[in-house]
Amino acid sequence: MYWSLAVAVCLIGQISGFTVFQETATPSFLDELTTQEPMPPTTQRVIDANEFDQALFLYDAPTHQLVMKLGHYCYIHGVTSSSQQLVHTADGLLKFESILMYLVAAGMHTQMTHADAKRLSVPIEHFCRGHDIQVVSRIHHSTTKSTIV
Repeated sequence: MYWSLAVAVCLIGQISGFTVFQETATPSFLDELTTQEPMPPTTQRVIDANEFDQALFLYDAPTHQLVMKLGHYCYIHGVTSSSQQLVHTADGLLKFESILMYLVAAGMHTQMTHADAKRLSVPIEHFCRGHDIQVVSRIHHSTTKSTIV
């Protein structure tokens, strides 16, 4: 019986001591975080936006024209007779698509009407419907020699 009374007194002492400790203890770390002055602003990171660009390609076999639709433009470039068989391989098609993209960036552009495109090829005119049509070619008076076929 004395043993259970001693345990009860110890438990009451621990509980009351714990509550006294809680009342006299310093504020918790969480309390300090919520009452501190805000930290000075650091330099802002520049968030770089994603960019999307979508190019669609069409090879018109009867006219041997490779067409790229990009943005509001349609670009047309003829495939030479010596290279026409290469366009039917995966590597060859990628090569000609790369050439066309290069010519769009660095070549000469000539405006083509939709009526002219339709006379050239109905599938090309249909593919380019609603877009400005540009025929691209190499710049012939360039002093640098191009390595593109």
